[in-house]
Amino acid sequence: MVQEVAINLPLFREARGTQRLRSINKRMVKVVRLLGILVKYTVLFVALFIGAIYLFMLHRDGSVSYYVVPFSRFMTYVKEGRIRQVMIRDDGQIRAIHSDPKHRFMTALPIGYNKLYEILDQYSVTYAADRYNIIDAVLPWCIAILYFILVVIVVTRLVKWFNRTL
Repeated sequence: MVQEVAINLPLFREARGTQRLRSINKRMVKVVRLLGILVKYTVLFVALFIGAIYLFMLHRDGSVSYYVVPFSRFMTYVKEGRIRQVMIRDDGQIRAIHSDPKHRFMTALPIGYNKLYEILDQYSVTYAADRYNIIDAVLPWCIAILYFILVVIVVTRLVKWFNRTL
């Protein structure tokens, strides 16, 4: 009877080893699945991030740089004939294009200054009015915050799923 136990002991060890290999294989399959999911979500996040950057650049006037100048210098440029075109926003911001299109200026309209349109007409400067749109200022930030929240939600769910499966 002692011999039977000795003979069966190596078989038991071999069976435990195969069970261990099977459990390792199951874990490896789960890890490979997790990596596939992570790659899929990484591609999704990169696509969303590129889309958010595109929208941010679309709603931003960042392709052109404006030099900030005092209003008095802006008026001097108008009187000297250096300003070709002016865009006046309803929040008081003035954007001006110099006679050399490489130079663009930005200034603020002083409160209560009502002679600007008369002076621009007098010196034959083309001007137009524009409305300040809050969506242009807030939309890129909302997209960035929603993107961050989405990343946090997906990562926490993936971590919970991974811990549950292992």
